[in-house]
Amino acid sequence: MNNALIITVGTSPEPVIYSLKRLQPDMVVYLCTGNEAGKKNGSVEYLDTISKEYTISPSKMKCLEVQDSPSCIGDLCLKFYEGYRWLRNAGYPDEQIVCDPTAGRKWMSAAATMVASQLGLDMFYVDAKWDKGKVAENSMQVVSLGNPYEQTGFLEIERGRILFNRYFYVSSGEIFTRLKERTHNSTVRDLYSGLEKISKAFQDWDNFVHYSRDIKPDFIEGINALERYISSASHVPDELAGFKDKLLSMAELLDKVNELKRKFGSPEPDIKITVDLVKNAERRIVQGRYDDGVARLYRAFESIEQLLLWKNYGINAGKVSEEDYKKIGAKYDKYKECFGCHGNISLDMGFAFLYLAGDFAAMEIVNRVQSRRVIYKKIFTALTPDKEVTEKKTGLEFRNSSILAHGFVPISKEIAETFLSDMKNIVDVCYRHISKEEVNILWDKFDFPKIEKIL
Repeated sequence: MNNALIITVGTSPEPVIYSLKRLQPDMVVYLCTGNEAGKKNGSVEYLDTISKEYTISPSKMKCLEVQDSPSCIGDLCLKFYEGYRWLRNAGYPDEQIVCDPTAGRKWMSAAATMVASQLGLDMFYVDAKWDKGKVAENSMQVVSLGNPYEQTGFLEIERGRILFNRYFYVSSGEIFTRLKERTHNSTVRDLYSGLEKISKAFQDWDNFVHYSRDIKPDFIEGINALERYISSASHVPDELAGFKDKLLSMAELLDKVNELKRKFGSPEPDIKITVDLVKNAERRIVQGRYDDGVARLYRAFESIEQLLLWKNYGINAGKVSEEDYKKIGAKYDKYKECFGCHGNISLDMGFAFLYLAGDFAAMEIVNRVQSRRVIYKKIFTALTPDKEVTEKKTGLEFRNSSILAHGFVPISKEIAETFLSDMKNIVDVCYRHISKEEVNILWDKFDFPKIEKIL
């Protein structure tokens, strides 16, 4: 029936022999208690009797001993795992390794059950009636307990839910994959499969894969699996159904990204891309990855410059002609003298161009002063030398001295959160000048959903 068995041996050999004859394993790991000094009182003494009743080659069996004491439960857990690794090294996959914890002392059975549950091994139990301390004849029967993940998977899935909600999509996906592979229930497998695919899709989104290929089909595949589960399961919390609906709206956003790519060859500068970048940075900051978050905020700031150049002047910041520079008007000569006219426009040169061209959004961003603190000090001081500002470094300056830019100065939580707040204000300014839609709606659209409840 099964190729390999890990079985505990306790105070009676009969349940062990019965289990072996019923399960017919090719390889066996016996977990036994050893003898005390000068005595033969350990369950290891039953192995001769057991081997006579169920004969296999000595190379196909392994006896692992522990001291007969509940305080040694940890030792037995380690022995169980040693036996499990022995079977795996012999070529047996998890689905061909089963456990029978029946015959061991109670503490032995508890240890074997704990480890088997963690490994997701199928389990069997020998049920029997006892008469005067002995197993009653003809009363034994092997009962399949199934895969422990069928009974305890809710504990693992809760861990996956928490990791998902903290944006650790690789880790949550690994949990859902493991659950999917170890369940025999097709309905529950749809749940795990859907969450696995959704985790992978959000991880790809977090890694900006959606700007190089269409990941919407991955979302739809995960959503379809969740829909199958929701339509088949006997009880589904409203929170899970709501999560699925939110996923559909996220998939629609990917259509917008694909449309931008089709029009521009690469993603066309657009406020949605900037919001996407800021929200990506926010997730890194929530995870405590402050340097990473600030680096993304810098890219978001640059995307605003590229957006304003494209929307208001038809200039592609990565490919600028002499005629493009002349769109600055009367201040063209001044700009050319100070910054030069190159084939592409950097962040600083772009905002200088926009400011001198009289772009309202750029002027508001550059001139934005709060308590003598500016967001873009470098351009502010260059273009408005008569105004006094604090010497306190800005988020952009901290980014430049961080390990992910040009220095080795770590970014603190306070710096990252301040820069994040600044960037959200900048996006609001930019959006107010180029669109009539409420920016709050856009922020909400790019909020990655959390799973409030699964089971």
